[in-house]
Amino acid sequence: MGDPTRMPAGGATQEVKKSFELEDYVIERMKIAGVSVRNLAVSTGLKKSRLHEGLHRDIDKRIPLRVPEMTVVLDALGIDRNEAFYAREVLASVSDITFDEVIRVAAMLCEMNNGLPQEVITVIRAVDGLDLNDVRREHGTAARGLVVRLLGDRYTAVARLRRKTDGFED
Repeated sequence: MGDPTRMPAGGATQEVKKSFELEDYVIERMKIAGVSVRNLAVSTGLKKSRLHEGLHRDIDKRIPLRVPEMTVVLDALGIDRNEAFYAREVLASVSDITFDEVIRVAAMLCEMNNGLPQEVITVIRAVDGLDLNDVRREHGTAARGLVVRLLGDRYTAVARLRRKTDGFED
């Protein structure tokens, strides 16, 4: 993501620390959308210098944006807060992934979880003999396992179908 090196005034190449923060996701989304700090300042009402400090590519020079500032930035760029959270999680935990892949995974996770709390509550209330007092934290681990297995099965089927349509399989 981005250029891992920069040229200081002396001309020698110097490593820039890698960062996996929400700001990095915002910077990359700005680049994709062709939005400059100046454009973002106009659309958010935040000062250009403040945005430059908060969204600096060099993490040592970055002064973190406050939550209300980041909220305005995310809104201006059309980035859902959950999408931003998932993107940050992916960036922090998966090293061999492109930014385009991060966007795709974050968007899928965001869509998958939109409305999920209400649906879970509805399902539990619909089961005769159960109520929300029966819900336990560890049920989330089991549910995640089911979802991951289902996704694995579905993507395996997609890959199989793709191979068939490409003529690699009978």
